[in-house]
Amino acid sequence: MAGRYQRAMTGEQVKVGGRPVPFTFWPEAYYKRGRLVTSNPWSCLMAHIHQTDIGKAKKNLAIAFLEQAQDFHQAADAAPRLGSKPLLHYYSFLNLAKAYLTLRTNLDL
Repeated sequence: MAGRYQRAMTGEQVKVGGRPVPFTFWPEAYYKRGRLVTSNPWSCLMAHIHQTDIGKAKKNLAIAFLEQAQDFHQAADAAPRLGSKPLLHYYSFLNLAKAYLTLRTNLDL
């Protein structure tokens, strides 16, 4: 008797477009967008704003919205009572959406 479990099967590494990808349920998406792991999403978003090729006025507006979103998020984390946290998180996501719309559309906010 060989044991309780079957032996591991050998197989081929998944490749998309000739490039090997790590295990994922969506290898095509990994190939197109890659994987981004960060311990500080705020600095990652700020870097994305600075790398985006838009006008200076829109860039400053997006930065202001992102900074407000971060401030509201930090206030929600530090809030002593549960009652105000949902509202602070709402304003944080609202300002994140405004930053996104500033970067991606011609919407005048």
